[in-house]
Amino acid sequence: MQIEREIQTKFGACLLIEERLSFSASLLSQADAHDLLYAELRLIFGIGEHHQQRLRREGYRSIRALIDHPRWGKAALALLNELGRELSAKQAHKILSRWLPSSHPLNLVTAGLVDTAEIIFFDIESLGLYNAPIFLVSIARLTTGGLVLKQYLARKIGEEPPLLIMISREITAGTILVTYNGKAFDWKMVQERLTYYGLPLPDELIHLDLLCHARRQWRDELPDLRLSTVERYKLNIKRQDDLPGSLIPALYSRYLDSGFRDLLTPIIDHNRQDIISLVVLLSWFSQQLIDHHLSVPNYGKFPLRCS
Repeated sequence: MQIEREIQTKFGACLLIEERLSFSASLLSQADAHDLLYAELRLIFGIGEHHQQRLRREGYRSIRALIDHPRWGKAALALLNELGRELSAKQAHKILSRWLPSSHPLNLVTAGLVDTAEIIFFDIESLGLYNAPIFLVSIARLTTGGLVLKQYLARKIGEEPPLLIMISREITAGTILVTYNGKAFDWKMVQERLTYYGLPLPDELIHLDLLCHARRQWRDELPDLRLSTVERYKLNIKRQDDLPGSLIPALYSRYLDSGFRDLLTPIIDHNRQDIISLVVLLSWFSQQLIDHHLSVPNYGKFPLRCS
């Protein structure tokens, strides 16, 4: 059941639409995340795919196993010391980003190194593609009770600043940001709009943009990589009477001119499904990584680039 309430900030008010959904996600466990990370020998400087496969054939299946290796032992020990006893998502992200592109599947291990409530699923709707007002944002978190979904709505353009304030508050409470094309659009737009109003930017989170993972996985298979296409062909999600995203700015403009609240319903519903599909997609990619890890001995062999 959706609950609506007005949120007050020092810059004014915006509307919050909140609901809790029953949801079961198959994300990486901490144990799986550790196993996958420590099995990636290429995180050691100088070890490429050729060396990794040769070392695996020689029985070196993890970075820990390389400690006694005559050539790579010193580097393996240094990396283990850098990782530390209690491996954090930020430590893992720092090391992974040093050697691997953001599209590499191993980056998903960061989601297994935090409490699920620290993973923020994020999507926005705006009036344009460049520094245009943001009028709706969805933020979702997985909890033990299911998926908590919050949608902040600007009922008029003047409510954009309080909406942005609420985005910053929500983001500050997380560690990982999950988006679909968010690096090029959603998060970039938020930064632009905060700067436009002279509002402080929140600290950068670990950003998992699932579009790049979808591109690596399906770029030669699907007609395009829109989220709705991935839903239909890969996630078995079929939207009913969904409003195309390209029509959302015009429909919101009609709402602003008329004040007719029902015009917002298809926009809110579209945005709501986007964020739910984002959770399903991360779960799908995580499950693929788990299955690959459990069933294939040389699971460290992943493609390295996403063009």
